[in-house]
Amino acid sequence: MMDLKNIDLNGLCNALEEYNSQFGIGSILGHIIFGRRGLSEEEVETNLEIEVMVNKELSLSQIESEYRDILKAVGLNLERVRAGATIFTGGEQIPGSVARINLAQGGLFVNYLAALDKTFLSPIQAQGLK
Repeated sequence: MMDLKNIDLNGLCNALEEYNSQFGIGSILGHIIFGRRGLSEEEVETNLEIEVMVNKELSLSQIESEYRDILKAVGLNLERVRAGATIFTGGEQIPGSVARINLAQGGLFVNYLAALDKTFLSPIQAQGLK
C-alpha cells in the first residue's frame, strides 16, 4: 500500500497537460496540414479519424496505466471529455477532447489530503495540488 503523505500528483498533472496539448484542436489541425504531406486526399481522409482516435485512446491508456496506483490510492480517475470544437474533413468528424481528473471516491481523496504534512508540502506536491 502506498504511503499517502508521499504521493505526488504533479507527474499525473504534467502527463495530462501534455496529452491535452497533443490532442487539442490546434495540434490536430497542424497534423492535418503538415503531417499528412505526400499522401493522396483519399488516404488522408480515410485514415485520419481512425488514427487520431486510436492515438488518443492509446495515450490516455498509457497515462492511466502509469498512474493507476496513485489514482486508486487517492480516489481519482481520468475521463476524456469533448472540447468545444470539431474538425470536419470531407465526410469525417474529429471532435476535440481533453482529459480531466475526476473525483471518484471522495473519502479516499479526503484521506490523502489529511495524510499530507500540514507544515510542509514539497514544491512538487504543492504544484500537483493546484
